[in-house]
Amino acid sequence: MIVNSLIFVSLWCLFSRSGVEGFKLMRFGASAASSARSAYVAASTVAFCSSHCDEGDKDIDGPVTKGFGAPGVAGGGGFGSKRVGGSKEILTPTRKTTYREVRGQYARVLAAKSLIYEKMREGGAPTTFDIYVRASNSDIFWFVGKLNHDQSKIDAQAALRLELNLIQEYAKSLRPRELSGPLAVHFELEVFTTPGNNEMNVAQNKIALTKFDSFSSRTDGGDGDGADDDTAVGFEPEIYQGGEEGFRVTRNADGSPKKAAFEINQKSPTELEAMQAVGQEIERKNIVRDP
Repeated sequence: MIVNSLIFVSLWCLFSRSGVEGFKLMRFGASAASSARSAYVAASTVAFCSSHCDEGDKDIDGPVTKGFGAPGVAGGGGFGSKRVGGSKEILTPTRKTTYREVRGQYARVLAAKSLIYEKMREGGAPTTFDIYVRASNSDIFWFVGKLNHDQSKIDAQAALRLELNLIQEYAKSLRPRELSGPLAVHFELEVFTTPGNNEMNVAQNKIALTKFDSFSSRTDGGDGDGADDDTAVGFEPEIYQGGEEGFRVTRNADGSPKKAAFEINQKSPTELEAMQAVGQEIERKNIVRDP
């Protein structure tokens, strides 16, 4: 079914990302692309839910919709002693069907990784990857954060491999309903990437997502001297605020777009206000979604 949804879209940020409750994690220096993505998320939720949400269904108010330390459903026990992420602290990964509340040691690891990301960003390090996670039996790819790395210590693929467990664990915390729960026994979590700060190109179907394979991505030369360096890789986790529904896209299993690329009209908040002040109809765009 083709759904034609009338929405307004501005590529400028409609709301700011600031400190949050709990650890007061800051969304440092959000790029223009990231701010634009926020506006797209706010505007395109109706179009997405027209084809993917049941009547009356709402996104779960999970443990990170209001920042680290917010209440949520307990994640239950885990297994093993494998390190989660490139952290010196040991976190036990949760089972596929459970997720972890973002608090305590887990929150400290995420906050530390976010600070490393910001420190490297301020030092001129580009964002290496935008990161998406999907359940292997779903066509919905959820944006979960950004990663950067110290190129003098570790290569890009090794950096992502170092944080893979943390990324998957956080994806479940961010989207517990879709990426964990009883039905999780029937799927695996798959990580996809794009070059950094490309959210709007993804939203407009201009670029594909690339699946990360932790085995095939390993090179004969090893991961580099920074493979065990806790400060060589930064991770900026996605946080939902202000009722944000979360940025997600529907794609084919290989990450390629299901529909042709399209353009979104760019209007600044000032331009939109001026148009509304004179009663001018704001230009709208039909979004095509799969049934």
